Amino acid sequence: MRTVLISLFMGIVLGGLVFGADGPIDQGSVLLDGGFDFSATGGDIVGNETMTVVRFQPMMGYFVAPGFMLGGQFNLEHASQSGESATLFGVGPIIGYYLNPDPDRIKGSIYPYIRAQLAYSTISSGNDYDISTVEVGGGVGMLFMMSGTIGFDFGIRFSYINESYNTDWYDDSESGYNILVGGGIAAFIY
Repeated sequence: MRTVLISLFMGIVLGGLVFGADGPIDQGSVLLDGGFDFSATGGDIVGNETMTVVRFQPMMGYFVAPGFMLGGQFNLEHASQSGESATLFGVGPIIGYYLNPDPDRIKGSIYPYIRAQLAYSTISSGNDYDISTVEVGGGVGMLFMMSGTIGFDFGIRFSYINESYNTDWYDDSESGYNILVGGGIAAFIY
């Protein structure tokens, strides 16, 4: 019953939000963006050894003005380093601005964009350790519209990361960077 009520509420809210949008990045449009990427991280945050990460990062945004998007994202990551691995879950806000070089065309359009984000993530392993991560970053990309509502999203992102460790044997904090290149499918409701 709870799922039905939440679905009904989301349908009413989304239906009200998208009323009146004329194009994918116009005011009132909703962006559903799914990203999948692979990254390599270096610096003292990973003990100067490379860490590889596979990330699924769905995002939902609402265009509050033409080209100006506010939204949220969650992260689901699997990381491995030196034969060990961990899974991470995180959430955070995102803001973006999309340029519209050809307002009369939708299908085949290319929308360059810039985004900024903040994310809080956590990893827990029973009673052994807790790791919390704050990530602040930004990026640029291009959205290639394959139809009036579906596009391919390709971007490059740089993030500053601060991790705090709380274990049975020590508490510590480390920082570093993350550079990633990725792509995904974006869908618009308008």
